Amino acid sequence: MKPRARLELEAVLGEKLAVKGRVSPLGGALAAGLRVEVLLLEDGLVTKVPRGENGGQTLEEGSVVRALARPLELARARSEPESFEAELAVPEGSKREQLHVAAVLREASTWRVLQALDVALVASR
Repeated sequence: MKPRARLELEAVLGEKLAVKGRVSPLGGALAAGLRVEVLLLEDGLVTKVPRGENGGQTLEEGSVVRALARPLELARARSEPESFEAELAVPEGSKREQLHVAAVLREASTWRVLQALDVALVASR
């Protein structure tokens, strides 16, 4: 299947995570009902499980969602690129060197993913 849109993303990590991006049509127009979701992710988390089916085990987790921005929704079709910005709080105790950001472009009605990006962060301090 030929891609219908291109997703661009840049992020700077300061006290908060500042994200800027753009969704551009690839031939034609961006369809109404597309949604862009921005997520702050953290790798290298460890959970010690005291009981249950994994009781006594230590789980190593990657790409854990630590924050989620309110999604951008395209209410109408458009032939021009659509820019977006998001600001996410960085949870206390996060290991800054293990944070990264992802964006997902999907159809809101079907949840079908058209594109996803995962980018490293640039620290501003």
